[in-house]
Amino acid sequence: MRLFITTFAKVYNYKELQNDINNCFEGKWTSTQNLHLTFKFLGEIQNPKEIITALKNLKYPKNLKIEFDELKLFEGRKKVLYMTTTSKEILDIEKEISKRFSYLNIQSKEFIPHLTLLRIKKIINPNYQQVLKNYENKPLGSTDLKVVLIKSTVTKDGPIYELLEEF
Repeated sequence: MRLFITTFAKVYNYKELQNDINNCFEGKWTSTQNLHLTFKFLGEIQNPKEIITALKNLKYPKNLKIEFDELKLFEGRKKVLYMTTTSKEILDIEKEISKRFSYLNIQSKEFIPHLTLLRIKKIINPNYQQVLKNYENKPLGSTDLKVVLIKSTVTKDGPIYELLEEF
């Protein structure tokens, strides 16, 4: 089964943000119930019990409110609009989780704490940076920290997430 470790989040005024950004990009928005920050994507894991055992005593500030306050773009082969945070707690949790799963030899890129909002298919407005600047240093969303293990099933209509365990 396809697993990842995450915390769910919310975006303030998500519809308003979507309407504003839709003037800049065409693409697929993340559904409200699937907004999350991924600490570690584990991929295909046959037995989630060993993952659950490894995370049982994970210590972190549960329910701590973490704010997301900047919109950015991943501008690689696939463009993605996301929100980010500078929270030290998020970085500390990711480091601890990564240590616990180093034996899985999961190839990881540098951890950039983010909520994926939009998978961009086409840029409509070449001056989109001006629109993104309107959202700088403003509270855009938050998470009340709760580390969870999720099973993800990919469907033609988008992913379906199933909570396996909360830590």
